[in-house]
Amino acid sequence: MNEQSEHPPSEPQPGGESRTYRMSFTGTAGEYFRIWIVNLLLTVVTLGIYLPWAIVRKRKYLYGNSWLAEDNFGFHANPVALLKGYMIVLTFGVIYGLGGYVSPIIPVIVLVIVLLLYPFIIWKAIRFRTRNSSYRNIRFNFSGTLPVAYKRFLLWAILIPFTLGLIYPYLAYLQKDYMLNNLSYGDLESEFKGRGGKFYPPYLAAVGIGVIGVFASFNFFLFCNQFGGAFIPIPAALGLLLCMAIGYGAIIFSFTTGKSLIFVRIQNYVWSKTKLGGGISFHSVFKLWPFLKIQVVNGLAIFFSLGLAIPWATVRKLKYLAECMLVTADKDQLDKVVQSAIAKESAVGDAAVDYLDFDIG
Repeated sequence: MNEQSEHPPSEPQPGGESRTYRMSFTGTAGEYFRIWIVNLLLTVVTLGIYLPWAIVRKRKYLYGNSWLAEDNFGFHANPVALLKGYMIVLTFGVIYGLGGYVSPIIPVIVLVIVLLLYPFIIWKAIRFRTRNSSYRNIRFNFSGTLPVAYKRFLLWAILIPFTLGLIYPYLAYLQKDYMLNNLSYGDLESEFKGRGGKFYPPYLAAVGIGVIGVFASFNFFLFCNQFGGAFIPIPAALGLLLCMAIGYGAIIFSFTTGKSLIFVRIQNYVWSKTKLGGGISFHSVFKLWPFLKIQVVNGLAIFFSLGLAIPWATVRKLKYLAECMLVTADKDQLDKVVQSAIAKESAVGDAAVDYLDFDIG
């Protein structure tokens, strides 16, 4: 099985002392479907035990088919590390599910513990994912601290109900700031210079779209209830189902539109304010309508295929995401990173590979 394309496309664009590269994804739906279906069957047959190996195999394929400047990315996680994380999750799930038969307070205690562990889970997941990811055989790293994770993912989140949700866009900014200001590639550290105020317009616009969708659907339900029979000459039961499908479909579409708007606007803004080592900059050119169309078509395909279209939908989305990402590097900047990393190979390796780490989410 060919899990990695042999001829990665690259689009270097001369620009003075720098070059701009467009990322690409070269995986195919057919290749990924074979990996996906085998992973699914083995996970079912082994009652979930194979899941960590399935995830690593999937990520190796997706990373290996993601290209930048004629080189691809890599994923190097040990499935046993994933297995440890899933065993922890499973333990909490069993205690939560069965603890209620012993005492009704046990599920509440489990929920409180999981809530308190949430920043730790996020912190571990980011560290695990970055340290097991590479480009040109050089590992990425994450240096964010656990205390700051608790501030950004828990303490600030407590304010959401007290501010009627108005703090949420700023919280999203703080979390992006935490992640993007603590990433590194080789000896190059990332820098994010975004502002929290820029996160509010997309979120407020998305809320407005959602409100309009719910309001329109509610009025459509009322119209169908009172006058639907006069306009649609079909049995009442079938008419009710049709009205429900249209109304709920409109709500789902409005929420999907709002979510897509947030993604497009935030991604374009965030990457325009992010640099790596001062000499490598990023730019994304996501557009709402193409991304929304992909989301809607993918959702319908997955629904009507009973999930069998997931590989096709995944490849289709990743191709668009990759094509919209541009990376500009100073002349020979990427080669300099490789040379620097080779000189520090042992230190980087020790920092990047922690066999006591585990992925919990």
